[in-house]
Amino acid sequence: ECLKLALIASDVNRQNGHFSGDPLDVALAEAYQATGCDPLKLIRGTNRHFAFDAVKRREAGVFQSRDETLFAVKGAWESIGPLIQFVEQPLGTAIAFDTKCQAMAESVMHSLASQGSRVIALAYNRPSESRNVASQDLLEQGLILKAFLCFDDPIRSEVPDAVARCHAAGIQVLMIT
Repeated sequence: ECLKLALIASDVNRQNGHFSGDPLDVALAEAYQATGCDPLKLIRGTNRHFAFDAVKRREAGVFQSRDETLFAVKGAWESIGPLIQFVEQPLGTAIAFDTKCQAMAESVMHSLASQGSRVIALAYNRPSESRNVASQDLLEQGLILKAFLCFDDPIRSEVPDAVARCHAAGIQVLMIT
């Protein structure tokens, strides 16, 4: 279910048997395909796609699944966290996103990030039919936190040598994410 919601808010293509697009979206598509499902079929079924916005630091989409309209958004916790009003429980019910839930979410987020993982938040809601044509800002009201998606983002093999050469040349290296 998490992969499905994350793919609603994705934009990938398949060329020569391989997915192309944002590396995060490609990883999501590959994981969804590994479950035996067709990610491109799901993405093509997306009614509206809100491309990644560097200022908002998130991407979203609206999808019709049987009798239900779903709005899904994924992105940086710092941008999605303030929009969360509920958190989904294991059996699918949602509870209020109170200060205790918020503290737990912050703790999980920081724990995963401190282990070197790339972490994004995934949230959704079920907009009314009239909201299906609404602005992204309106659709983002009343979001339900679904999950944190964690990705290994290993250091490329050439990086340690490049950093060592920079240090040897007197260059201070800073990493900004």
